Amino acid sequence: MPRNHYFLLLPFLLFSVLLLGQKGSVVIKTESKVAARNGEVISLLLETENKHAEPTTVVLRTKTTPGLRVLSQRDTLKFDPQQKMFLPIKIVVERSLAAGSGTIQFLLEDNEKNIISQTSVEVTVAPKRALRISAKENQVLMYQVGDSLKVSAQVFNAGNQEEKTEIYATFPDGFGGNVTMKKELTLSPAESKDVTFSRIIDRALLRQELFSVNIAGIDSDKAYFGNAMVLVQNALGNRTYVDPRTLNNFTNQNRRNQISLSARNPFSKYEYSQMLDLHTEFNLLGLNTELNVNSTFWPAQSNDPLFQNTYLRVSGKTLGLKVGSLSTTGMELNLNGRGAEVSYEKGKEKKTIITAGFLDKNFNLFDPLEWEFQRGFASYIHSSHILNDYASLSSNLIYDEDPFQENYLTRTGYKYQNTDKKLTYELEGALGYSTAKSTGENKPSGAIGLLFRKDIKNYSFSSSNYISSDYYPGVRRGTQMFDQRISRSFKRSSLWVGFNLHNYDPKSVDTTYQYNARSSRTRLEAGIQWNISPRFQTNIAPQFLQESADITLNFGQTPTNLQFSAYLLNSTFSYSTPNNSHKLNLSIAQGLSGFSGYGEKKYALRSQLSYGFKQLMLNVNYQKGSFMLYENRQNLSDGERFERFTAMANYRVGIFSNKLQAQLTALANYDSNSGRSYSLNSNLDYQLGRSTKLMAYIGYNTFSRENFSSDFLYYQLGVTQTLPNWGKGESNYKSGLIEVFVYYDLNNDNRYDPTVDKIGAGSKVRINRTLFIADKDGMVRYRRVPYGSYTVSTMENNWYNEDVPLELASKIERINLGLEKTGIIQGSLRYEEGKRTQYDVYDIKGAIPILLKNSLGKTFTVYTTDQGNFRAFLPLGSYEISVDESRLQQNVFMDDNLRKATSKENEVSTVKEFILRVKEKKVEIKRFGS
Repeated sequence: MPRNHYFLLLPFLLFSVLLLGQKGSVVIKTESKVAARNGEVISLLLETENKHAEPTTVVLRTKTTPGLRVLSQRDTLKFDPQQKMFLPIKIVVERSLAAGSGTIQFLLEDNEKNIISQTSVEVTVAPKRALRISAKENQVLMYQVGDSLKVSAQVFNAGNQEEKTEIYATFPDGFGGNVTMKKELTLSPAESKDVTFSRIIDRALLRQELFSVNIAGIDSDKAYFGNAMVLVQNALGNRTYVDPRTLNNFTNQNRRNQISLSARNPFSKYEYSQMLDLHTEFNLLGLNTELNVNSTFWPAQSNDPLFQNTYLRVSGKTLGLKVGSLSTTGMELNLNGRGAEVSYEKGKEKKTIITAGFLDKNFNLFDPLEWEFQRGFASYIHSSHILNDYASLSSNLIYDEDPFQENYLTRTGYKYQNTDKKLTYELEGALGYSTAKSTGENKPSGAIGLLFRKDIKNYSFSSSNYISSDYYPGVRRGTQMFDQRISRSFKRSSLWVGFNLHNYDPKSVDTTYQYNARSSRTRLEAGIQWNISPRFQTNIAPQFLQESADITLNFGQTPTNLQFSAYLLNSTFSYSTPNNSHKLNLSIAQGLSGFSGYGEKKYALRSQLSYGFKQLMLNVNYQKGSFMLYENRQNLSDGERFERFTAMANYRVGIFSNKLQAQLTALANYDSNSGRSYSLNSNLDYQLGRSTKLMAYIGYNTFSRENFSSDFLYYQLGVTQTLPNWGKGESNYKSGLIEVFVYYDLNNDNRYDPTVDKIGAGSKVRINRTLFIADKDGMVRYRRVPYGSYTVSTMENNWYNEDVPLELASKIERINLGLEKTGIIQGSLRYEEGKRTQYDVYDIKGAIPILLKNSLGKTFTVYTTDQGNFRAFLPLGSYEISVDESRLQQNVFMDDNLRKATSKENEVSTVKEFILRVKEKKVEIKRFGS
């Protein structure tokens, strides 16, 4: 370009410089970066300066990334010559702002909207993960077979990044198993979504009066973030009271009244047998009565049936009697036979229980009393008494006789446990006396035990100790046991050290029972358990083990004291998915083991792998080498090592709407000491109607070792019939009947007029926390309800009735529940657009009470949702609606807090929006200038 052409551009360059100087006459600046959190209100100080020699007026305007909000987005600023001004700015970081960074631009414009200065702030928000799940309805009802049972949950992303979730719902299948469903959701920051699971109600499900559905969620990292429980109840209008303390996982675990008849190998001449199994509970003359029969008969052998576990139990409020087959538990001797038992219970909480019984030891209930094969007799008294909330006392007194000896035994035990269960100790002492019938030799004996557990902060210590003498007649005869353990727990792991010493050397006063069973075992271990994640756990434990026992190695030789020792490392790894549809467990034990005097210790390995997927369970075990003394005692000289392999598969399936339940099991086993065996088994149940079930069992076993083999095929066919409930037993409390008649009060006169009003068939009623559906006559009956205070209320949205208090103090209490027509009044509230000078408040619009007062002076209260909406079902009439200002945040007020509306039938009345205002602070703008 020629030089003189530059002179032509000079005027334009001067004009541009003047224009830039004018645009830069007012400047603005502030911080360049700010860190914040979602839901936070941050403050900035904006510095502005008029560098022009004349007064200037500009407009402050802002541009923001979605999720950032500046209070007071437009201000007019008037400057004197050479003046500085500092402006406080409030910025709301919305919960919907995603993790990362957002930008706020501050622009100064002149009167013609030309930008004369600008600056920007980068707001950085750290990532935050917070998922929540809650049930939409905590309780739902089942009505009839074929309906769809729907349970819903709301999943809310309270974090600031997109989340991909998996939601699982677990329903019971009515046959003891579970049915799991899965759905996937993607949620943006601050977004909530509803998820609904549906299942068709079949007969098996409807038979369960009360159960729960678990809805659980996992995030994109497969980590569990929460669950919600929905209680599902059968919608019966005629129900008997059930103490909630007796419910286990919302299902009644009592055995059902039923009878079963079956035949085993019915087409085999010699193996054919018939079986009867009966259990029923009923009320007889005000007494709780329980009958149980278990019988087996072999037609080909032409002998009498075998009756075992057959008894009749009758009990009242304090006394009870059981005759037939008896079996004791919780005492020092396990006694089984036939006889009679009397029980006594005192107090509603059963603080004192005394049981006394006598039996002979014949297994068949109907064997002759004078039988040549008498096994002996026994009598016993057992008592337990709760002293207070912390301590209890128990004692036994037993006389036991068999054809060879007589035994007397008495034991007393004391247990203490404090309220928080961090301290527990048990003391027990026993005395015994045994006499041999053949020689008259007798031996006194005794036993003592101490159990102690103590938790101190993160430490836990337990000590279990027991010593009994050689001739002690209890089941723990000749035992010395010392078990000590101390552990330390951390947030995700725990450490422990344990020591065990067991010595066993029982003796008998009768020469018939003289044998050498002396043995001892010592174990020392330490370990760590670590929760790698909520679904993945592992533990590692090194261990030293030593055993010794007197063993007969060859027939006819005297016993040899054999000693075994091992140095092991035990490891366990377990993993399960959030809904437990996949379960994996791996256990590995390895180390060196051997017998003293029989060569060097050798490497030993034992592993177990189990995997479960829904109804499929696989289990594999493999062992090479010895982990216990008895495993390799047959092959000490030739050095052959013990080996075992076991594999099992079990699968359970339901078809034909779960009417047919099939369980298939396959097992293969190899043991170097005993041999090989294989088995295939299948169990089939078919639900024929509501109370009849057909069953079939088929099994095949085969076994082989060296020069011997055998196989066996067996099958069983039968039918089970549910029996009706014949009355209910007496309770330990006074009870009565609550009857509620529900009707629709169409003329609102608070009384039932059959010519105008309508029976409330199918309407939902709640008595305390129990839901009912009125029958076709509008009746709800709640039987055997304990005396006390109750509240009856309606659960119908479109109909209204005030809660009715009821005091049950007689055998029957009847009330009428009239439901009035209702209309809908709805509305909303919001915060006024903010200003930069207002106080800082949170944008909370949920759980704010709305008061609705009718013309009779009665006030109804509803609460707003998280979005600030409310909706009320109200009796027909006019209402004054207001916000409960006492529940508003500090510095929040209202200028207009009164609305009027009328509740009309089949109409929705919407009131004018309520505006919440925030008080302004007195803000001084500092000005600097010449």
